[in-house]
This record gives sequence, structure tokens and C-alpha cells, in this order.
Amino acid sequence: MAIEFARWLAPGFGIWCNDRILELMQHGVNATEMAKPIGKQVSDWLGLQSTENFLNKLNAVRAIPRSALFQIVKGGDPSQQGTWFLGDVAIEFARWLAPVFGIWCNDRILELMQHGVTAIRTTH
Repeated sequence: MAIEFARWLAPGFGIWCNDRILELMQHGVNATEMAKPIGKQVSDWLGLQSTENFLNKLNAVRAIPRSALFQIVKGGDPSQQGTWFLGDVAIEFARWLAPVFGIWCNDRILELMQHGVTAIRTTH
């Protein structure tokens, strides 16, 4: 099942098109793998003041320790290596990776504000 905004994202950005998206968002998303097909680095995003502000606000609002918002895994099983983000962080990161995704998100928020409901069309 692919989500409608997938067509705007770079090839290989399939983590957002996966049937397991909710599971991934709850248990962590490999941001390193998200960034690879787009040619960006997780460290560049983590170094931004806007990212620091977002992480601080997320920590305050969700009462999740900063140390639990993301994890950097080095060594061990290669499939587990990389920087892993929790759902809110992964979505904010995706907005930076693909600004058109951010626009899509804004459209859904506006739709919700205007109509009280929004829907995500899926394709098979």
C-alpha cells in the first residue's frame, strides 16, 4: 500500500510507502537510510538551530527525554547501524529532506482546519 505523497519523493524513499509505517514510526525509523536516496546527511539536520529548537519543544510537550528521541547506532549488526528517530522526529526530518512532503503535510493540516477531517488516499 503506497501513500499518495510517495510519488513526490526520491526513489528509495520507500520507508514512507511501506505497509509497516505505523510500526516503524512507533519503534524508530532509520534516518540514515531515509537520507541516502536524497543525498543529504542526518548530521546536517541535527546541527541546525531549528532542529535543536524542535527537539527541545518536543521534549517539553511529549515529556520524552531528549536521549530517547533519537539514537545513533555504531558497530554491531550492519542492518541496525545509523541514526534512528522516533515518529515525530522522523516526520520533521522528512519535511527537511523533501520540502514537497512538508507542503503535503501543510495541505492536510489546512484541510483538517477547513473541513474538520482529512483523508489519505492509498494505492495498491
